[in-house]
Amino acid sequence: MEHFNANIVGWFTWPRLYKDMAETLPDGATVVEVGTYEGKSFAYLMCEMVNAGKRFKITGVDSFTFIGENGKSILENFIEYMKPVDGLYDTIISQSWDAARTYEDESVDFVFLDADHVYSSIKKDIEAWLPKVKKGGIIAGHDYCEIHPGVIQAVDEIFGEKVDKGYIDELCWLIQK
Repeated sequence: MEHFNANIVGWFTWPRLYKDMAETLPDGATVVEVGTYEGKSFAYLMCEMVNAGKRFKITGVDSFTFIGENGKSILENFIEYMKPVDGLYDTIISQSWDAARTYEDESVDFVFLDADHVYSSIKKDIEAWLPKVKKGGIIAGHDYCEIHPGVIQAVDEIFGEKVDKGYIDELCWLIQK
């Protein structure tokens, strides 16, 4: 499947991480992206998962409360942009920590956090999603950089030296549980 995310509004600096996840996640993986905005990174991950030839269950979680640059809600834009993969994903319209409650503990293979970047929110996201990740699964996130000190503070406070910074060039942190 050809990538279709180039014309989607948003921020996406982690294609290597998503490509690596699509290649290494097991067949039948459960994947959650928290903070989809209009779907730029979500579309990329969808294409990578399809191209990996694996079965998967992928869900985008967002409160979808913003208005896009075109004046439509970001939910309307997300749905429109995701038409090439319609039927291959689920969406939960919710705060991250509320959405996490809908998953059983140790049921998710990979969760990516890219919602609110303030300390209290990212800490709450990590605390809500970490129990949902399977042993051997991965929790990761974006904006591990000086522009977002709350992300660095929360990640380092919770995980300390265990933080994998192999994707720091893509502004991402990672933990294998």
